[in-house]
Amino acid sequence: MKLLNEIFKYFAYITAGTALICFIAVLLHHGDTVSVWMLGEIPAVGLITALITVPILHKECKTKKGLYLLLFLHFILLSAVMSALGVSFDWIGLSAKNILFMTLCTALVYAFTYSGIYLSSKKDADELNEVIKAKNQR
Repeated sequence: MKLLNEIFKYFAYITAGTALICFIAVLLHHGDTVSVWMLGEIPAVGLITALITVPILHKECKTKKGLYLLLFLHFILLSAVMSALGVSFDWIGLSAKNILFMTLCTALVYAFTYSGIYLSSKKDADELNEVIKAKNQR
């Protein structure tokens, strides 16, 4: 059950971040409306990338260097997957410029997702600390 909760949490953040970045990119890049098909494709992207993210980020790293390497490789994998999905969903064409653009969008979604996860985890930790303090004061 915990695994499903993690997948759902990442799915929600990734989907929200992807939708936000995608809508901004469409408005800035194309200047037209969002395709109805994108409304189904964005959650598919969220699910696919969440299913990739959860197992990778639950690996134990013994050093900071190992953690940074894991995050870097995870980002490269997500950029490749997002570029492939972007081409297959016809969000981008297959060119170096478009792949670079998709990598930038992936970085923005990555930052959005991990900022949200961090703030949510910090809030949970703060609440847990308050409960512990309250029990210790009794």
